Amino acid sequence: MDSYIIQVQPRDELTEIIDKIINTKAGRVYLLIPEKSHIAEHLLNFRLLKREADTLGKEIIVVSESARVQSLAVKSSLQAHQETPELSEQAQKGSRSVRVSKSPRLADIMPPRAEPALPSRSDSESRRANRGEPKKVIPNKVPLRGMSSRDKGLVSRNNIANFWNKRGESDKKILLPKILSKTAALIRSRSRLLSPPKLNIHLNFDKASLLRTLLFSLIGISAVVAAVTFYSILPSAKVFITPVTEDVTLEMDISDSIDTQVFEKAVEDSKTAVASGEREVRDKATGIIKVYNSYSSSPQTLVKTTRFISESGILFRTTETVVVPGAAVEEGEIIPSFADVGVIASEAGSEYNIGPSTFSIPGFKGTPKYLAFYGKSESSFTGGKIGVDSVVTQDDYDNLKKNLTAELEMKTADALSLLLPEGFVIPDGASYIGKAEIVSSKNVASSAEEFTMTGSISIKAIAIKEADVINSMRSEFESEFPDKKILTNGEKVTYTVSNVNFEKGTLKLKASMIQKAIPDINIEEIKENLVGKREDVVRSFLASNPDIKEAKITFWPFWVNKIPEDLSRVEVTILTF
Repeated sequence: MDSYIIQVQPRDELTEIIDKIINTKAGRVYLLIPEKSHIAEHLLNFRLLKREADTLGKEIIVVSESARVQSLAVKSSLQAHQETPELSEQAQKGSRSVRVSKSPRLADIMPPRAEPALPSRSDSESRRANRGEPKKVIPNKVPLRGMSSRDKGLVSRNNIANFWNKRGESDKKILLPKILSKTAALIRSRSRLLSPPKLNIHLNFDKASLLRTLLFSLIGISAVVAAVTFYSILPSAKVFITPVTEDVTLEMDISDSIDTQVFEKAVEDSKTAVASGEREVRDKATGIIKVYNSYSSSPQTLVKTTRFISESGILFRTTETVVVPGAAVEEGEIIPSFADVGVIASEAGSEYNIGPSTFSIPGFKGTPKYLAFYGKSESSFTGGKIGVDSVVTQDDYDNLKKNLTAELEMKTADALSLLLPEGFVIPDGASYIGKAEIVSSKNVASSAEEFTMTGSISIKAIAIKEADVINSMRSEFESEFPDKKILTNGEKVTYTVSNVNFEKGTLKLKASMIQKAIPDINIEEIKENLVGKREDVVRSFLASNPDIKEAKITFWPFWVNKIPEDLSRVEVTILTF
């Protein structure tokens, strides 16, 4: 039987794939389907492929690396198999027909399940006719079979546009007269309620009179609201006072009035350097391969030195014996098993340092296991080299250690600030920095292109909660200056530390703070002295107060020129900035 390979592209539609199947004369068609493709989005696509294949008398075989795509094919009674390098190579070369002497059975783990056939349109119409139901007639129905996605979209958009155009015309013809008639009826009913008894007043409203009535009503209501608001807030005055400020210095011993906390942390860092020494080497590349079993549920043993050949023809051998577990079948879905195998290149050289690749097992060639057992590497192979190798010298080692130690010492200051909870501070002299401890990944004379050193430094510190210090000093300020108020912004505290004991967490601590203070101005007393006074009198009174640096007065509305008699309409604000 002749075979034909079709490489399905991610954007290929189902109709395009069916056309390709129809146009080929081969009896067997291999569909190479990638994971992310339109056809792989729905199970229905595979069932439609199965129906078309049965109609044409062709055999469809789905080939894919995706287990999900294989599962969709099996659920649709299609044969499915893992994609192999041979089929991919033939698809890329554009092979049209391949003569196969013996029909290969690619889905040999479980026979395809039978799925109910999709009913055709003629079957549905015949059953409807047998029941005596009239045939459905859809006016202006545009046939969509065979149309492109763009044409289908145009048909849908045209139908929606026609619907809304008709809807808009009917709204204009029906809704506006109904609204006007209901509004006129409502106004007539309200007019009857307000009319004197035994008087019949007939009102005929047209559109223009209705609009005028509504407009005049809104203007009248707005005028009433504005008048009530205007007279309810008249008059008022605002006084803004900036008091005189002065700097006050406070000093006190706070050793016994605050709690301390001890914090410890290890600062870590690492640095890498290139090895500058040289020596001759012959090394083989090594790596890890995932070996898959999609052949049967029986485990497969691979002895030590089993050969694996990459897709580029590079030979590797296993470094130990490994057993690959058997494949699993769940609800008709084939789930290949795998095992990680360490391999080494057959020869030394950098050409064996290949990237991620697909591998086959030459020992299974000519048997059904050749396609069902395969390997994949997820990372590059490394270590293959012939020539001069780099080694770590004494100078390399000493220089890297010196640079890392300096870097750790620079990071300790930042580490102390990140170590503390919010609101805590470490006074100068209340911290301890230990000696750096360095560990190297390579010793002197070791083979390496580069090597890394990791170091750490331990830190100890005694911290205090600065809010407690400020509160203690404010209490001292209130008792020493009862006629002043301390500002709550811009506190700057300076500490003097002595007798530090990190084990017990104790120290002797003195604090000093320069703080801005203002006079304690009595706002209610200011109001009482200003009630009923003219603007010039108010300004003279405020200017004569030694505690006031400057003041600003505003009146509302603009013709008012004295403070209101009502204290509730006088607002005095103390500006502290």
